[in-house]
Amino acid sequence: MSGMRFVGCTIIGFVFFLLCGCSGPTIVGKWNGQMDIQGVSLTTQLDFKEGGAFHQTSRLPIGEMSATGNYKIDGEKLNMHITSLNLGKSQLPVPDSAATQNATFKIDGEKMMITRDGKSMEFNRVKE
Repeated sequence: MSGMRFVGCTIIGFVFFLLCGCSGPTIVGKWNGQMDIQGVSLTTQLDFKEGGAFHQTSRLPIGEMSATGNYKIDGEKLNMHITSLNLGKSQLPVPDSAATQNATFKIDGEKMMITRDGKSMEFNRVKE
């Protein structure tokens, strides 16, 4: 009987580990931060949705710029593919050189660090 109890406890522990222990922090949600582009600091919000869609909004000196697209995660690798780019109400063409962004990311509690091309940007999770 004690052997069956051990097996039962082991299975329950394993299921608990799968449900709680493996998932870790998720990128899904809204994140606020600062991005430095060519010496200009931009206030930026990233919104990662379930299913792989994202929306980015940045405040530029000339107005608000937004981008939408899809993202994929592979471990700590973050691949973002921009499908739409807008400045104010005007839609802009997405340059081929900017359509795909490859980065790494790390989430520590309510903070996320995204590193791309050797530059790191820190974002804070928005509590909703």
